[in-house]
Amino acid sequence: MTLFTGLLHRKHLYKDGERFATMIPGAETVSITQHMYHMVMNQKRMTMTYTDYEQWLKDNNYEERETG
Repeated sequence: MTLFTGLLHRKHLYKDGERFATMIPGAETVSITQHMYHMVMNQKRMTMTYTDYEQWLKDNNYEERETG
């Protein structure tokens, strides 16, 4: 998957109804970038496998939504 294709399929991440980050899918990993002025995550950028990503969402009670 190219970066452009990943951007087309990006998802927004929410905690308590507030959007705080964007997830960009890749071929084998996802890239997560925290939005400016939102200190929800410990890091500004993260990369992880899809399996780890799904568990990370559940462990932190984050919600994934389509862009649009």
